[in-house]
Amino acid sequence: MQKLHFYNMSMKVQYDFTRYTVLGHRILFKDFEKNKTGYNGGIGTKLLWTIEILFAGLFRSRLVGKIFRLFFFYLRFLDNIIDNHFNEDGACGVFFIGTKISNYPKINYDYKKYLLEYNGSQK
Repeated sequence: MQKLHFYNMSMKVQYDFTRYTVLGHRILFKDFEKNKTGYNGGIGTKLLWTIEILFAGLFRSRLVGKIFRLFFFYLRFLDNIIDNHFNEDGACGVFFIGTKISNYPKINYDYKKYLLEYNGSQK
């Protein structure tokens, strides 16, 4: 069993290989050539979700949570203002798009080269 932290930001910064972070995906898909990586839903979106669930829990009503989400809808637009380095560390989700490398050599990898791909704010 593996414990996945979806709400926490990067736990071990650029050494955060054990979760589904950008670098975690890079290690998981090391047999693939990277075409593109990124995030969907940044810090503003995560704050909006938090406010919604907070008030839904306080009032024990999903409807109240949705109403507060309407009041704070503008928070998701902060994702466009906040620098991508910060959004990548606090993203709601990340993605990896790659191409399978044919005849991939099975050798031990030096994971230090993947550290150079870390684009987060906590370098």
